[in-house]
Amino acid sequence: MRRSVVGPLFLILLGTILLMNNFDLIPWSIWPRLLKLWPLVLVFIGISLVLSHVESGKYHKIGQWLLGGLIIVTIALVIAFPQSVTKITNVEPMNMVKKSFSEPIGSLKEADVLLEIGSGTATVSGNGWELIAIDAQYNQAKGDFVLERVGGSDSGTVRYYRNDSVKIFSGIDFTREEHNIVLGNIPMDLNLDLGSGEIRFTPDGTSLQNMMLDVGSGFIEINAENMGMNPVECHQLKVDIGSGRITAYGFGNLNARRFEIEVGSGVGHFETDVFPKGLVSGNLDLSSGVIRLVLPRTVGIKVQGSVGSGGVVIGGHRYDDDYFDDHGTYVSDNYETATSQFDLRVDIGSGRVEIDLI
Repeated sequence: MRRSVVGPLFLILLGTILLMNNFDLIPWSIWPRLLKLWPLVLVFIGISLVLSHVESGKYHKIGQWLLGGLIIVTIALVIAFPQSVTKITNVEPMNMVKKSFSEPIGSLKEADVLLEIGSGTATVSGNGWELIAIDAQYNQAKGDFVLERVGGSDSGTVRYYRNDSVKIFSGIDFTREEHNIVLGNIPMDLNLDLGSGEIRFTPDGTSLQNMMLDVGSGFIEINAENMGMNPVECHQLKVDIGSGRITAYGFGNLNARRFEIEVGSGVGHFETDVFPKGLVSGNLDLSSGVIRLVLPRTVGIKVQGSVGSGGVVIGGHRYDDDYFDDHGTYVSDNYETATSQFDLRVDIGSGRVEIDLI
């Protein structure tokens, strides 16, 4: 007589949930609500009874695999997506809190704003009534987020960050932290500092003077395409990418006059169909990653610098270290007559710089 596998597999599922309780990944209060999932027990028992009437052979083995797979999928969903359990049972994950932060403009004429987002997701936009307003949802066990301001009445620095010096969290965290950030319209230097999370920034309605983007393994997207009627006058755009990605659409509307882009193994994609008139300069420091520039065809291009085993690709043509050793500088045919000129100095290891003209 075959023994049912429902009991052992059910114990595995039960033990998994209890383990997650101990690591504060699922609150203990979830148990009364888990009764809503009791029909799964009938499903498991029903499959087991069917298998008990099937003779040994391939169909019996297929049935065993189906039952085991169903249990494993259930366990995987509980482990990898505890927020799905939250939605089904209407119970908030352990230690998740919702908080709001704000700092008024007051008498400030300019400000430095530093936003440090670790592994969460953030949306950043402008047109705010205050200097900064934030609605956040995060795991408090990993540390509380803090909004601090220092400085005088005319200018100051505002920093939003996680104070993890008092964190009590241990174990694996699958919670999804979210930050909705709205910036006011006064001259500011903005620094977006990201770990492994994700930031989506729409700069319309801001007055950026300088912007710094620092990303580890995460992803930052900037969408400045709809700023034609409200362009900013950003003096410098500074970018530092580790293994992550940065995508900037419509970056010409930022009117930055200088670019400093440093990339490790990640990817930086900068695309625009408008470009500031006059001279714009940039330094591109690239290890093994990719920097891609998509520019209007009317922009005059000048490129000089050092190239290792990588190269520069302009309009589909590759220029390697031999070219720069022999010629020193690449100059596009329209550079002298162009109303918009882009002077680039590159330092490339094994990566590549791609310049596409549209």
